[in-house]
Amino acid sequence: MPFHLAAMLTLMPTCRTTRPFLTALGCALLLGLSGCAMVGEKVGGWLSSNSEALAVVDGRVLRGQANFAREREATFQLQTQDQPALSCFGTLRFTATTSGVIDMSCNDGRAIALAFQSLGPLSGIARGLLGNAAFALTYGLSAERAAAYLAVPADRLMPPKPKDAAPAPSATGANPG
Repeated sequence: MPFHLAAMLTLMPTCRTTRPFLTALGCALLLGLSGCAMVGEKVGGWLSSNSEALAVVDGRVLRGQANFAREREATFQLQTQDQPALSCFGTLRFTATTSGVIDMSCNDGRAIALAFQSLGPLSGIARGLLGNAAFALTYGLSAERAAAYLAVPADRLMPPKPKDAAPAPSATGANPG
């Protein structure tokens, strides 16, 4: 009988006594790895990147965010500042190295698939038709740069200025009454 077979036969009783240990070790590894997956998901959320997103549809400006939580995927949330409110939500997915599709749904029931072209890791442009209306979108670009792609003046893309809560004191310092 070869030596390695004899050695295995002498270890057989030991294997029976270590089986509960190996089972426990296997369960611990399985739970540990599943815990790593959950931790990885949380860390991925913490390490996500946001880009400002701007869009123009029917002459209305929508502002919002593109959130890149996973590599080559993003979610969009856009809304108008004027009434009636228009909100659009969607997902970006790459179908090629630097281009892909953004599927958007709006609160007025319309949906669109925008073809996009990436300009950088967190920036790009997209165009399509929402019903009969042209839909143009940028993400990760300044308002000045986005204006050229969206065909609107840059000042229309600036965020609204906050309204003053209280009137400023008069320059004369005179006390009324």
